[in-house]
Amino acid sequence: MSKLKDMLFIGNFQNKNIYYHFNSGKLYSNDEEPGKQWDSSRAILVSGLLLTNVLGAIGSFVFSNIFIKYGLLLTTVLAIILVIEWALKPRYQPELILFDSKRYFGWSNFLEQSKSTLFFIWPTGIVTAFLMTFFLLAYLQKATFYNYLLFASLFFVAYVSVFKTRPIKRFIVLRKLLKEASNG
Repeated sequence: MSKLKDMLFIGNFQNKNIYYHFNSGKLYSNDEEPGKQWDSSRAILVSGLLLTNVLGAIGSFVFSNIFIKYGLLLTTVLAIILVIEWALKPRYQPELILFDSKRYFGWSNFLEQSKSTLFFIWPTGIVTAFLMTFFLLAYLQKATFYNYLLFASLFFVAYVSVFKTRPIKRFIVLRKLLKEASNG
């Protein structure tokens, strides 16, 4: 059985999590179990490291030492990535079964709704990445705590919306599934 990292999460359809397997092009599902899928408690340690960086930076609002400026930036980026990866890591490998979309009414409506949701996520990621770059450049010019904090919060949103949701792959898969649903 394939692992979740080889699949793309499409969405929740009739209390089933739907995944698309890239290699085979097949759909798989598992029953949604709220509270058992994702474990956010793994992120507590890394959140503490991130907060330590933030609280340590409050003492001096302008970072003049180049090692402190870049070191704080690098540790923040790594801490945010670790928080996201550990928080979204599933506790267990769910048992996936082959999903036959032809057996369900409303499948094409679900795909259209997922596609429209994607048209919100993609621009959000682009705008956030642009703003994040702006505050990153502002931080590198004049390392103020304000620019650092805005960069860190925007980096979190940009990372999730661009890298974790995989909007380009999701768009391609949704377009393919919509074409199959309209032909079948």
